[in-house]
Amino acid sequence: MPGSPGAPGRDGRDGAKGDLGRPGKIGPQGPPGAEGKKGAKGETGTQGPAGQKEERGDKSESGTSQLSSHRNWKECTWKKRDGRDSGEIYVSITFSVL
Repeated sequence: MPGSPGAPGRDGRDGAKGDLGRPGKIGPQGPPGAEGKKGAKGETGTQGPAGQKEERGDKSESGTSQLSSHRNWKECTWKKRDGRDSGEIYVSITFSVL
């Protein structure tokens, strides 16, 4: 008569790895994430070179100085058929080459 069965043995060694499988399908895009923290403030930039100083404008009759940009405009007004004033501002920008 055979004897009683023995205790179970230890697990065997791991076998060789199999071939790599194919990648799965790409899933749907997830919801947008939370807004990130603001970054640190950058350093102050360097001061640029000083601009070129231009000639002073002509003096007006009252003796105050006027810049050329304030002298090159005129406003025309007239009455419309309904009796109301109408106006148009014309700006003339001229460049002089030295």
